[in-house]
Amino acid sequence: MAESFYFISYSHADGEEIALKLADQLVAGPPTIGIWLDQRNLQPGIDRYAQILEGLKGCQGLLYLMTSDSTNSDCPCTREWIRALQYKKPILPLIFHPGLEMPFQLEPREPISFTESFDAGIARLREHVRWRDTPEGGLHTVRERLRDARRDFDSAQKGERDRIQKEITQLQEQINDLQPAIDNPEAAQQRTQESIARGLERERQPEEPVAPKVQTRFINRLPLIPPTYFQDRHFETAQIGAFLRDENLRLMTVVGRGGVGKTVMVCRLLRSLEGGRLPDDGGELAVDGIVYIGGHVFAGRANG
Repeated sequence: MAESFYFISYSHADGEEIALKLADQLVAGPPTIGIWLDQRNLQPGIDRYAQILEGLKGCQGLLYLMTSDSTNSDCPCTREWIRALQYKKPILPLIFHPGLEMPFQLEPREPISFTESFDAGIARLREHVRWRDTPEGGLHTVRERLRDARRDFDSAQKGERDRIQKEITQLQEQINDLQPAIDNPEAAQQRTQESIARGLERERQPEEPVAPKVQTRFINRLPLIPPTYFQDRHFETAQIGAFLRDENLRLMTVVGRGGVGKTVMVCRLLRSLEGGRLPDDGGELAVDGIVYIGGHVFAGRANG
């Protein structure tokens, strides 16, 4: 799926009608929220479970419809939200039957209740999805991933702990970068400008070369760590690579509504360019410097 979407996980025994109604309401908008629902998205003749996994890997988050049957541990939807946890996806519990107990692994996630009013529940869900696209929501998402990674570390085998610890360190660095911009956006902007000025001044000063330059110079840290899993934007990535190769072109703008993967795609490409190559076997491309300025990225070569 090219657009961002949320995966709806539900019980076919007592949640099918609810899932269809919820999907129709979210897609109808306003604003339109993309969804993945098995009855709408599964293609015939293709492995069902492979399609479900692709939906879970590519979703913005999982909407867990809590009904009497879906909260049973033997319900198939349990496997879906457990896999979403493994993929570090935000999980939004939606309560449709009163008196249900939250699954232990999903605590302490705050649920949205639909038990008294479906319209009130839908309104709160829309507001939450909108909030997820704000800086505060983005910080909360990273904190959720950090909490889940720490839980994984505690139960991981010895061979997995190094990988998880590296992920925990990267997530903590992301939080440290995001928090000041939220606490004091004006001061964060000032620090960004000062960092750019210092970086440009260093570039102006001649240096005695002591070894071949291996990596591209970054001024300011990129806003997020490119994920290990990536899909749907390989064509657009190749287009940007072709643009960067053309010395007659100077400025590109990547636009689209929030959550469609613009930042992830660009950060993944720039991280690959740091080593002098385009991603997806796009070949070598030497870039002298990359400057990140609060949502804007400039990449350039000395002869360009």
